[in-house]
Amino acid sequence: MVRHYFTKAVLLVVISSLMTCSSTTSKPAYCPRVFQPLMPAKSCREDKDCNEEEKCCVYNGKPVCAPAILYDQACPNMFGLSGVCAELCTHDSDCKEGEKCCSNGCGHQCMSTVPVKPGSCDPPLSTSWCHDFCDHDGDCLGEKKCCPTTCGRYCKQP
Repeated sequence: MVRHYFTKAVLLVVISSLMTCSSTTSKPAYCPRVFQPLMPAKSCREDKDCNEEEKCCVYNGKPVCAPAILYDQACPNMFGLSGVCAELCTHDSDCKEGEKCCSNGCGHQCMSTVPVKPGSCDPPLSTSWCHDFCDHDGDCLGEKKCCPTTCGRYCKQP
């Protein structure tokens, strides 16, 4: 009889832990570097608290729902190209968020999985300030692209 109750208790604990794990999975996306909504953003604790196209992100110490920047989870096609002949990574976990460990045609390296937005950047803008306002197009809102300056990068219309 005691064994029967013990089995039920173990089964209950296992089922509860599985339910908890599945409810806290995070969306395959990342947060915008800058988020300045026109209206107050909805507070959240995790991604599931936000709409389907949003992610729970922390800005100024406060978690809020922000537009999720989705990234293609496939490696870029390197057909006909060759990169550094070295193993610079072995698993996706070796790479920063938004990157995967991909073949470069000769070895493996971390590559951005963020799609490049259409359009092109003008020649680098001459600036007296040195700051990276973005790392790639995914950091920029709407159709804006991450373009180089003479001493950094910034978001601009293509």
